Amino acid sequence: MNVHEQAVPSQYDPYSLYVQLSRSSSLQGIMLLSKVRERYIIGNTVPENMVAAEKRLEELSEATIREAEAWDWSSPN
Repeated sequence: MNVHEQAVPSQYDPYSLYVQLSRSSSLQGIMLLSKVRERYIIGNTVPENMVAAEKRLEELSEATIREAEAWDWSSPN
């Protein structure tokens, strides 16, 4: 994290490290301020409430697609 152009360590967030590194197109300019421990990456799981929310969103998406496919698109209104 940068505060006033200074690198400042932040509290560990299991998803933050993955997101930050996965969005980088290269390692140039990346500076880790603390050691990355294996447990931060290996065996890290998504919380059950997030899994359930993602499943619900997928179900809603599929229902929306089915509903839209059932519309009569050939007639106005």
